[in-house]
Amino acid sequence: MSCAFYSPVHIIEHISGRYCHIFKCLTKSCKYHVWHFLDTGDRASTSNMQKHVKLCWGEDVLKAVNKAAGLDIAQDVIKNYTVNGSITMAFEQKGKGKLTSSANLHITIFILFGTIFVLFVLFAPK
Repeated sequence: MSCAFYSPVHIIEHISGRYCHIFKCLTKSCKYHVWHFLDTGDRASTSNMQKHVKLCWGEDVLKAVNKAAGLDIAQDVIKNYTVNGSITMAFEQKGKGKLTSSANLHITIFILFGTIFVLFVLFAPK
């Protein structure tokens, strides 16, 4: 049911003598396209579509859509999907290890601009 995550109107192109279907991801900020060449043995495979859905939408949404009885219900699941508000979920790194952050750069910039401001106030012509 991973086709529910892609534009319902796909593009059919002829590339180097081969026909392919091109599907565009429905996420607003995503520019990912899946190419399915029609002359290959795996032309009906959706594994590359599902891999992208896991990265772009999340595995929980993919599981919910896969449980749906039909395409209409799957599209309703996607429309009603609310993003998890957890900050760790928003910045989660898929397969890249533990999530870390640092405020050192922000503190350094704050100190630098604070010093410049103090010097300007002290030595500004009056």
